Amino acid sequence: MDVISVKVNFVIVPVDGFTGEALTGGYFARTSEGKYALKKDGCLVFFGLADGKYEITVGGESYISKTLTLETGDECQTAELTLMPSRNYRFGSEVTKLSGRITEGAGKVEIIFPVGNSAARIIGEYKKGETVINAFLSDMLLRTNAELSIDGAEYRLKKISVSEFELSEPLKKKIGADSKIGVIYELLPNVGGEYFLAVRGRFETALARVNGRLTTLELHSGENRFDF
Repeated sequence: MDVISVKVNFVIVPVDGFTGEALTGGYFARTSEGKYALKKDGCLVFFGLADGKYEITVGGESYISKTLTLETGDECQTAELTLMPSRNYRFGSEVTKLSGRITEGAGKVEIIFPVGNSAARIIGEYKKGETVINAFLSDMLLRTNAELSIDGAEYRLKKISVSEFELSEPLKKKIGADSKIGVIYELLPNVGGEYFLAVRGRFETALARVNGRLTTLELHSGENRFDF
C-alpha cells in the first residue's frame, strides 16, 4: 500500500486571553485566499500550502479576530496567539469592560492595567541594557504571553527557568523590586472604528497610551466608554 505524506506548514495554538486556557465555542483560522485550518487537539493546522507568505485570520464566535503573517519553510512553524473576548463571550468572573471609538489617525492605542505583587514582581535589581532578569509571573500572565509595562517600557518575557526570564529587548532603564508593572492590551477597532476590550478582574484605574502620551482612566463597574 502506498503511503501518502502531507506536509504540515503551520500549527497555530490559540489561547483565551481572559482565562489563559484553550478557546471555547467555535473558532477558526483561514488564509486570505479562503483556506481553513484543520482543528486538532485544540490547535489549528494548515497543511499542503504552496510556498509563500500567508495572511491568516484567527477568530471565533466569542473572540475578537486577529491577523498574523506566516511564511512557509522547510520545517513546520508553530505560532501561539492570544485572542481577547468579544461581546458574545460568557464572562463567568469579575470583569472590567471598555468600549468606544478610535478616530482615524489616532494611531496605536494601548491600555495598561496595573498588576500587584501577587501577579508579577521583579526579583533583584538590574541595570539599563541587561537582557535577562529574575522575576515572578503568575500562571495567567505566562499562559497568555502577556506584554508587560515595566516602569513605562514595553517588554515580553521569555521563560528560561523557574524564575529567570529573557527580555524581548534590553532594559531601557534600571529596574528593581519597586518597579511598577502593568499588562498592556492594544485596542483593535473594527472596520467602523469601534473597539471592545474585556479583561479579567475589577480595576479602578488604567492608563491609556496614545502616540506615546499617557492618560489616566477612571473606571467603574459596568462598561466604560472612552473615545480616542
